[in-house]
Amino acid sequence: MKCLTIVALTIGFSAASARDVLPAQATFTGAKSERTWPLAELNTALPADWSRYEFLVIEFKASSSQRFDLGLETAKGRYAKRIGPFAGVWVRAAIPLRYYRQPAGNGVDLAATFNQPRSAYWINIHSSGYGPLTNVNGLTVAMDYPVGAPTLEIRSVTLATSDPGDAVFEGKPLVDEFGQYTHADWPGKAHSLDELKMHWDAEEAALRTTAFTNRDSYGGFLNTRAKATGFFRVEQIDGRWWFVDPDGHMFYSSGLNGVGVGAGTRIEGREDLFAALPPTNLTTNAAGGRGRALGASFYTWNLQRRFGGDWRMKWADLTTKRLTAWGFNTMHNWGAPSATQAEPRVPYALMLRGWQSGNSIMGIPDVYADDFARRVEEAAAAQLEPHQNDPFMLGYFIGNEPPWPGREGLLCDAILTSQPNEMQRRLKTFLAKGDTSTRRKEFVLAAFQVYLDTINAAIRKHDTNHLNLGIRFGGGPGDDVLKAARGFDVFSVNIYRYAPLRETLDHIYSVVRKPILIGEFHIGAPTRGLASGLVQAMNQDERAAGYRYYVEQSAAHPTVIGTHWFQWLDQPVTGRNDGENYNIGFIDVTDQPYPEMIEAAKVTHERLLAIHSGNMPPTSRRARASEAGVPGAAGKLTPRPLYRDPAFDAPTDPVLCFNTEQGKWFMYYTARRATATNAPGVTWVHGSNIGMAESSDGGATWTYRGTADINYGKDAHPNDYTYWAPEVIWVAGTYHIFLTFVPGIFNDWNHPREIVHLTSTNGVKWEALGPVDLKSDRVIDACVIQLPNGVWRMWYKDERKPKPLSYADSKDLLTWETKGSAVTNLSGEGPKVINWKGRYWLIADCWSNGMRVWSSDDCMNWKLQDEALLGSHGDVVVSGDRAWWFYFGGRRQTNSPPPRTTAINVVELSVEAGRLIAGDPDEPTYIDLKPVREDEK
Repeated sequence: MKCLTIVALTIGFSAASARDVLPAQATFTGAKSERTWPLAELNTALPADWSRYEFLVIEFKASSSQRFDLGLETAKGRYAKRIGPFAGVWVRAAIPLRYYRQPAGNGVDLAATFNQPRSAYWINIHSSGYGPLTNVNGLTVAMDYPVGAPTLEIRSVTLATSDPGDAVFEGKPLVDEFGQYTHADWPGKAHSLDELKMHWDAEEAALRTTAFTNRDSYGGFLNTRAKATGFFRVEQIDGRWWFVDPDGHMFYSSGLNGVGVGAGTRIEGREDLFAALPPTNLTTNAAGGRGRALGASFYTWNLQRRFGGDWRMKWADLTTKRLTAWGFNTMHNWGAPSATQAEPRVPYALMLRGWQSGNSIMGIPDVYADDFARRVEEAAAAQLEPHQNDPFMLGYFIGNEPPWPGREGLLCDAILTSQPNEMQRRLKTFLAKGDTSTRRKEFVLAAFQVYLDTINAAIRKHDTNHLNLGIRFGGGPGDDVLKAARGFDVFSVNIYRYAPLRETLDHIYSVVRKPILIGEFHIGAPTRGLASGLVQAMNQDERAAGYRYYVEQSAAHPTVIGTHWFQWLDQPVTGRNDGENYNIGFIDVTDQPYPEMIEAAKVTHERLLAIHSGNMPPTSRRARASEAGVPGAAGKLTPRPLYRDPAFDAPTDPVLCFNTEQGKWFMYYTARRATATNAPGVTWVHGSNIGMAESSDGGATWTYRGTADINYGKDAHPNDYTYWAPEVIWVAGTYHIFLTFVPGIFNDWNHPREIVHLTSTNGVKWEALGPVDLKSDRVIDACVIQLPNGVWRMWYKDERKPKPLSYADSKDLLTWETKGSAVTNLSGEGPKVINWKGRYWLIADCWSNGMRVWSSDDCMNWKLQDEALLGSHGDVVVSGDRAWWFYFGGRRQTNSPPPRTTAINVVELSVEAGRLIAGDPDEPTYIDLKPVREDEK
């Protein structure tokens, strides 16, 4: 019997006895949510010095499977580790305090180093730092982007010198006979075997009618051509890197990790968590099975239920059909494909193993041992020779996520304290001449170079047909590591983000000068009792959007030649061998696909050739992590619609200008009279004032502030004037407005109009300078910018000319010289011109042809792009390196007249492959207009 020393803590809110006090509770909302309890507030009996204790023991109940950070507040700062809870049940979590006191260990890769399994929860120890626990003053629970306002209840906190064990106190079994979590429900959850068989049959029927018609037998693009060699290779074509498949077709590797038949979870000591257990004879067929303790696989059991005794062959056939139908053309598992059992016939990447035998530390063996080269060559021969002539092999990886980059000092400590060997002897000799962090790193990098050179030589000796895909690096290796990683045909890296940063890919390529393969990425949701994974989505729809965004953004980069999702199958709800239980599969434990993920994959995979060729922009639709929005989307979430005019409900022609005097953004617009229901023809479009709205939060929300104080033309037309399409600029302390004036209210369009110039010192009250002489009595819709030579240029519509937009130049904004047509290939009005991302962009409303876009390097010669923007007459506001398109209306409706009422909306702009692209108006838009004018920067 264990002898335990425990200091008990009961959390309460009054002087009532412990059994009468409700548990402490925290609710998490927003983008970042945390709750801190000072120890003195919780219980003054709990000591501040925890140095004599080994376990923090907490009884808690989490309403969600979403992970949270449990932090210890100390005199030296917060030390936090990430907890993966079971949802909806009270548990006891005995948390080893060594994870807070000391650095992580020396696992062979990142997951083995930082994931730590427990029986009633699991813990990742990568978060924040570590240090002495001699002065603990509080506990903090924090959660990023909580989904659905989850809660955490805590009813007991104790300290122990020995492990009291983890426990699930209620709600058992947690897992039903199909491997599903019992305390959650969702569409498609299996409640009986008959129900499952019905879903399986429906999927197989649907697969018979699904196919990609533009792919060859390897998954390459049929309508492309390069040199065929009978094996996969890489080539840079027109400035973009590609795989080339054995038939000579260009190939972008859309892949899935872990395509196999098993997903083992630990059973031993946790038997009461399961309603039923898979037959023991199935574990030998499950990838990574390793017996009952680690390998009980409900997925394998469900495959046997689906296919019967010959389930392996039927699974391989179905998986081939699935991957082909969904557009996946690459798969790989954690070792070589089975030589004796059926496998899907899809190009595969081979994960080579065996280099780290012996006394390996952080994945680095004794590379100076006499027998190291021999052992490497034996491992290479055994693994490669059975596959060296297989054209379906894409290539081979030689390692995965070494955990030592950035931790070279710890690696040297581990070598120095390990069993004596040649590596240790050389390190001691090396450090005898100076033990510094720089020299330790130098030693490790030199050993790593020997490691790589030895492996690369051996594998090339035993296979000259296939590509060396390198090590799948993780965690952002530094330049020293990148430079050492020579000898590969492809540089592979695992990047867990919503999408790789372009500057990251640019930098990697600048160092390695090799095409880049993304070896792992994923996005998951905290649902079905599963955690979200390393990157979180709010739900399955957002997870699907996340797949599309990551793959398309990656494929748009000219050096990226593939993206491999981790992984094929959800992890077990009770965790794999290291505890991870992520909702990251395209398939769930019952062998049912996630329909949202499948449809997203098919859409994106159909677009990959065009995107990677640079002929189509990638999707800009990012995944929401929670109700709080999109991580990394700087700014505030805008409502939709952005703004309605409370007076007449038809704001049009918006233009924005920052008002320094009031510290707010002003929006000026044409206030059409949509409420004038008795006005015939286009009378309601006349008689308009210039409405104004203001924003104090960077453009996210707008408040009506009345109409601009303008009196131009009212002496002759006190009640029947019309103001349209304001253009507002600020120059050296003065606001200028160029306004379309119509002398009257008319039933049709056939009447004079002029562009007039007014100025203001405060952006509210305007004084007229008079009409702009543009040699025509029918001019509308001015846009004015200053060119680099100081000349001002105005674009406008001259209705006396049948088609093109016109332009004029001025040196002083007062006298204008008409210059002729700006563009001649389309007629339009409402021009807007900006200089952004190194080019000029001209946007004009071309009516049935939409808001068309031209680009120019010199503001004279314009090239029309194919893509149109949304809505009607608008304004582009550039703030920092971002830009937003403010417009009225929405997507063009060609078969019906436009409605009278309208609203102002906004989407963010981007430049992709030399084209100006608008964000999706159906997705969240985040805005961050800085409180400064462009001219003041």
